[in-house]
Amino acid sequence: MGEFIGDRLQRTPDPISKGPLLARLVMGGLVGSIAATSMVGLGVEGMLLGVIGALIGVFGGYMIRREMLQELTRLAGCGHRGRGDYHGRHPYAII
Repeated sequence: MGEFIGDRLQRTPDPISKGPLLARLVMGGLVGSIAATSMVGLGVEGMLLGVIGALIGVFGGYMIRREMLQELTRLAGCGHRGRGDYHGRHPYAII
């Protein structure tokens, strides 16, 4: 819920910028390691799978939202300016 609210704030950085991406990778690795260890697996394997899952989630989600915004903008007939600005708001915060 906190991430959902945070994404709508205008000062929220891109999820693919260095800080948020690193936090997601660390958390993905930590949770993957804990999950693998709890299932009597290798913690390193779980960590790697958690990091890979975080990468897929971050970049996949960002690209899907970007494409959705471009398609919605095209259908609405609005101009799509610059690196994704939409009336001064970041596209990630709109959808």
